Amino acid sequence: MSDKSVDRHTYLQTLKSLLTNRNFALLLLSYGINAGVFYAISPLLNQIVLLHFEVSSAGTVFNIPAYLYIILSDFALFLLVYWDT
Repeated sequence: MSDKSVDRHTYLQTLKSLLTNRNFALLLLSYGINAGVFYAISPLLNQIVLLHFEVSSAGTVFNIPAYLYIILSDFALFLLVYWDT
């Protein structure tokens, strides 16, 4: 076999191993749910923030809680996945 076919074969084996890994599937599912909820709620939060702050400062005021949400939720997901190991 040529080097390219061996590399492709090992790549496909690695990809199959990754997709059949239970921990990876749980992490992928939880991240998908987390991202979906964040993208669904963020426009609503933006409308609420725009009611109480000026348009020029609304972006800055909204970005800080959004970044904190992302950091804290990723940390919580990390703890959930790797707590038993």
